[in-house]
Amino acid sequence: MGEIIQEKNYHKRHQILGGNAPKIDSFHKDVKRVVKDVRSNLSHGHEVPIEFERELLLIYAQNMMRSALISPFFLLVVALVMMNWVNHSLVWVWLIANLVTNGSLILSAQTFLKLPTSGIYLKYWKVNFLALEFLNSLGWASLSILTLGVEIELASFFIALVLLVHISFRMIFSNSWIMLFYAGTIPAFLGIVIPLFMYENTFYPALSSIIAGLYLFILFIMRGQNNIIVNMLSYRIQKNNLIVDLEEANHILETAKFRAEQASHAKTLFLANMSHELRTPLNAIIGFSELMKTEALGKHEVGRYKEYSEDIHNSGAHLLSLIESLLDLSRIETGNYILHEEEVDLCALARESEKLLKIRASGKGVSLYADYEGSFLPLCVDKKVVRQILLNLLSNAVKFTPRGGIVHLQVEVLEGGFQSFTVSDNGPGIPEKEMSVVLTPFGQGTQARANLEGGTGLGLPIVQELVNLHGGSFRLMSREREGTAVTVTFPLSRICQIEENHAGTQSASFQFGHRNNEGGR
Repeated sequence: MGEIIQEKNYHKRHQILGGNAPKIDSFHKDVKRVVKDVRSNLSHGHEVPIEFERELLLIYAQNMMRSALISPFFLLVVALVMMNWVNHSLVWVWLIANLVTNGSLILSAQTFLKLPTSGIYLKYWKVNFLALEFLNSLGWASLSILTLGVEIELASFFIALVLLVHISFRMIFSNSWIMLFYAGTIPAFLGIVIPLFMYENTFYPALSSIIAGLYLFILFIMRGQNNIIVNMLSYRIQKNNLIVDLEEANHILETAKFRAEQASHAKTLFLANMSHELRTPLNAIIGFSELMKTEALGKHEVGRYKEYSEDIHNSGAHLLSLIESLLDLSRIETGNYILHEEEVDLCALARESEKLLKIRASGKGVSLYADYEGSFLPLCVDKKVVRQILLNLLSNAVKFTPRGGIVHLQVEVLEGGFQSFTVSDNGPGIPEKEMSVVLTPFGQGTQARANLEGGTGLGLPIVQELVNLHGGSFRLMSREREGTAVTVTFPLSRICQIEENHAGTQSASFQFGHRNNEGGR
């Protein structure tokens, strides 16, 4: 049965995924359909589908093959005993006829087991097995006819016992399909009950009634066994079906993941190529507009040309900054961003960044303060990258802090020697539901969209990735209408090792490559 289900699901999966795989927007529908099918199968597991018939006949055929030696031996023993009361010629005819019937039943079972799993005409085999079971039961019931002229009561008891044993055997061998049990036992049951009712003594009709009750009890047990077998088959098939459906869903999700990765890679390559193509003419535009802005080759006859050249220069510089951010993002996503590490004084670098942003902050009416606490050892970091992190965080804070607000830069050495800096402001803050949005590429919160200066939504995501490249920790804290604080902490492994030389002076040394993030994040 498992093979049938798996074959059907294989063709179904091949139709879904073979040749032209489904588009990404249809993957969710496919997964929902698979889950719905699995739930439907599990909730209707008590129903017996038509595919069960082959599996039930298969169990019956296997049981018959196990009885291939028991049945002939039992027939021979019964025939030898019957020769004490019945004519030997009649016994031999009975024995040969039953051996032929039993042999046909076993041969049919053997043939059925050798058939392929698909293309079986089940109706023929059901009728075949039912007919052979009925003939086999008639053969056993004919024992009562053979002893009709025998007046020995022991013979009647023996026949009743033999037929009860036969019914017990059928209960074991035919328990997979209740109709086979009926066909194989009803003639034998009648062969017990009818002769006993023919006796004048009331003991035998009473005994016949007891045997009838016993048969009904056996039938009750038989139906229970049949239900157990059907339920076991149902659970096994549902398990196989569930495995196949889960594999299908997994295949769909893997295909979706592969396509998404391909799309992301294509996007990254496109951004990288386009950024390089745009940067070359932009540098020329910025350079020539700067010459025009500074009137290096002579004064403009029209004064507004100088203003236009300033606008061109500023717009070009802004576009170049955006392209540089896109290049950084694509290099980070592809794992091609290389850190050029050198000895850097974090305190001095922070002072430089503070001076660069102070003019912009003053022009907007925002106060920028800085505090430097502790004794700073040199860090082994990429100086350009750390400067970019500082400038991005400070410019973000200035951009989103309203006039009269405060931006604070605190650079300090924490307990344990970790070097850290925090950029905080008392601006509008970020709503809690938007915290994850602002850390995704091109993600912008409500305040960013409402801000007149605009933005691309690349600042914080790039900063976070650049900090991660250094093995540091990035922490964003914000409360709506109270302000935002971003803390960057470098691990101890980024501190240059201080070695004392023989002359008594100190020199800083550091190693490039991989480091253990001691207390990193």
